[in-house]
Amino acid sequence: MKIKRFLASSMREAMRRVREEQGPDAVILASHTREDGIEVVAAVDYDEALMRQALSRTDDDAAVNPRRPRRQPIAAANGAVEWAVDPQIRRLETELGQLRSLLEATLEANETQLAKAHPNRARVFRLMETLGFSTRVARRTAASLPLDADAERTRCLPVGWLARHLPVQAPEALQLGGRVALVGPTGVGKTTTLAKLTERAVRTFGSRQVAIVSLDTYRIGAEEQLSTYARLLGVPLFIVPTPDQLTARLAELADCRCVFIDTPGMSPADTRLAEALEVLGAHEQQITTWLVLSAGQQREDLEAAVNRFSRVKPKALVLTKVDECTRLGGALSVALERQLPVTVICDGQRVPEDLHIARASDLVLRAMQNARQLSDEAAAAAAASADVEPSPMEHSAHA
Repeated sequence: MKIKRFLASSMREAMRRVREEQGPDAVILASHTREDGIEVVAAVDYDEALMRQALSRTDDDAAVNPRRPRRQPIAAANGAVEWAVDPQIRRLETELGQLRSLLEATLEANETQLAKAHPNRARVFRLMETLGFSTRVARRTAASLPLDADAERTRCLPVGWLARHLPVQAPEALQLGGRVALVGPTGVGKTTTLAKLTERAVRTFGSRQVAIVSLDTYRIGAEEQLSTYARLLGVPLFIVPTPDQLTARLAELADCRCVFIDTPGMSPADTRLAEALEVLGAHEQQITTWLVLSAGQQREDLEAAVNRFSRVKPKALVLTKVDECTRLGGALSVALERQLPVTVICDGQRVPEDLHIARASDLVLRAMQNARQLSDEAAAAAAASADVEPSPMEHSAHA
């Protein structure tokens, strides 16, 4: 368990520092007001034995200096630890809960009013939510529909609006060369995507002008997987043991037209991830960072990943596992709301056939096709259920 004390001018500032340094899984153990600010004790990777040691040290401090304000107690009863929560935090949670209830009631009333006044817009809004789009994007799309739109325009206009506003960006590295680092959470397919990009670059520039650099020395089998790809593609692979050695390696590859950098996928609380991201951020002028996300993840998880990797200022978004995604709206909402352009998509394991340059119209149409497929599957399931269940007349006949 890692315990750390934070001193800040306010509770909000202290919480911000806890999130930045220890991640969203950190637990607030204690907090108290000092003359010079707010002191917060937070921990990650909870271990009860270490927690009791920390409590013991706190009690010793109070015995030595009885005038010092005591921290909020962390009581242990029957072997269970009761986490201390600052009263201000509790009051804030209560107020946020009340505000959320009020907001949900207001939204429900607005949707009911919208359905009565503008049924076509309400229909578009429901479709967007079914596809996984955020409420904000669903409302903007529905609002783009003219009030007098007929059934045909109701089907077509939202598609056009989304295609016009969805940011996409051509992968310049595949056309002009450059240094591209792929960052993203564990398991989204960064290494496979890197192999696909490398093969495309080899077709354009030749194998002598393309190289792979890997910072992923933590994941078991990562080096072997990249070595296999590099050998098949005929390009050199360089393993960089520590992030601070990246500068020297890039200097050696100054004459190489195209360099792809593989990075480890780690937990946001892992200090090694912070080190790797800081190094990439320092090379902002030399390295273009692409954020790799799985299209099938929940929208909340996608947004959390964007926040986590924001320190390296990704210039584009790579969506993987599109073939496994039933609702593409979540990923497209992230691109729309964050104005993070989609550059390439991957929809399979084949190298490089299953890598495609992103086009807004194709992505929107694919999202709509998923909606139709879901609708057809639901109808088929309903029909199958009706076939299985005997009708009342059949019950009478058997009787």
